[in-house]
Amino acid sequence: MIKLISFILLNLLSFELHPEIICKASPINQGKYLNRKPPKSWTDCFGVYNYLYPISSYTGNFISGMPNGSGMLEYRIGTSYIGEWLNGEFNGEGVIKNPDGSSIDGNWRRNSLDGYGIIILPDIGTLKGNWSEGIFYNEVRIQYKDGTEYTGLINQGKYNGQGQFIYSDGTYYDGIWEEGMQHGKGKMVFPDKKELNGIWDNGKFIGSDRNY
Repeated sequence: MIKLISFILLNLLSFELHPEIICKASPINQGKYLNRKPPKSWTDCFGVYNYLYPISSYTGNFISGMPNGSGMLEYRIGTSYIGEWLNGEFNGEGVIKNPDGSSIDGNWRRNSLDGYGIIILPDIGTLKGNWSEGIFYNEVRIQYKDGTEYTGLINQGKYNGQGQFIYSDGTYYDGIWEEGMQHGKGKMVFPDKKELNGIWDNGKFIGSDRNY
């Protein structure tokens, strides 16, 4: 029912913007031998193409037989991408949604996040930051489901560089991280305002630093 409603809405939207341009012979099924593709004559039109029908289906705008502009790709398992396309690839603003409630919302370039993006993982939390070719760079913010939060630099999925971690009781560590551990100069401040300010080694406080 949801797919039907989405299809109707997209068709109504297409009709409103391009009342005379519906791709000829739409929908087209790819076929079990993968031998049917949208024709190049599908240009500046709105159509439906079923990949390995009924595994997935694209509904949206085409140029020269390829998804271009706004469109929606739906998989039978429940995953979908709704957003902008360029030459058959995710390109521009778009969001991926999965049946488990997880999602990836942001700017895409050639099927990879490129720019600001937000990832929601229901069992873990929300991750916000900038991406380049599908890899995080610069500062990120991770808000965990248990109430803890990290804001800072990350490398290969681990806290690395300057960053702040806030614990659920209000305690926070602000300083240098390496491989996901407090390592280098930093301070931990407790709810009663007491501090451990100095040098850390692999997650352990080893002493104060006069130059800190």
